[in-house]
Amino acid sequence: MKPNLAVEYCGVKFKNPMVIASASPSKNGEYMRRCAESGAGGVIAKTFSPEPLAQKYVSPRFTVLHKKGWPNIYSNYSCEFLATYDTEQWMREMEIAKKECDARNCTLVGSISGNSRESWAELGKRMEDTGVPMIELNFGCPHPKDLGYKSGQELGNSPEAAAEVTNIVCSAVKIPVFVKLTSEAVSIVDVAGRCKAAGAKGFTVVNRFSALDVDIETGRPILHGGYAGVGGPWMRPITLKWIAKIASAYHMPISATNGIFSWEDVIKCIM
Repeated sequence: MKPNLAVEYCGVKFKNPMVIASASPSKNGEYMRRCAESGAGGVIAKTFSPEPLAQKYVSPRFTVLHKKGWPNIYSNYSCEFLATYDTEQWMREMEIAKKECDARNCTLVGSISGNSRESWAELGKRMEDTGVPMIELNFGCPHPKDLGYKSGQELGNSPEAAAEVTNIVCSAVKIPVFVKLTSEAVSIVDVAGRCKAAGAKGFTVVNRFSALDVDIETGRPILHGGYAGVGGPWMRPITLKWIAKIASAYHMPISATNGIFSWEDVIKCIM
């Protein structure tokens, strides 16, 4: 008899607990179809923002640090930006992805990052209209240069701002909203608590660190000329710590991310 791996997260059913995170593998409808075909229980779409600077990719933007330790000890070092579409184009990609995921019993989740109070509410409603059953608020990415307003990690670092945005989106939509927390918050537990009070139904724990590595021959950053995100298997114990702290403090649903490399890591996160 085939085991039943179905789980519920914020009241939404997934056929299994393995979910593709919001990143390059979910960058458009075609890629999200491939994610669904892989057997994943769900796919979190690439985060969308109307901010042009968050959509403009740089090159090079991917590399691996500590290569000698591969595959057990290494760092994924990359500059992850957001979806490279305008609003109308992205909503069409989401509609395509929703159809493909539904056909494969794979739960599609929207992910957004506004560039104003008004855009957070508008994006939430537009994403809800695509038929997704829940929305992730990305308070952890991207890693571009200063955008001139609180976004990504800077937003997630402010309990007040994070709570305000959470309330704005939760008030604008009827579907569950959950928050992707940044590892760089002064107090991740405090941010989570404020977001819960503002209406969040769960959390993604936890985003990568913002980082910098340089080429000692050129004196320049090794990638595109700025900061990037860093993570890897070494981050799994950090992820487990924050899962435990937030779970014990608020008893809220949690989606684990970062440092998960093996099936044993998956079991540890569930435990």
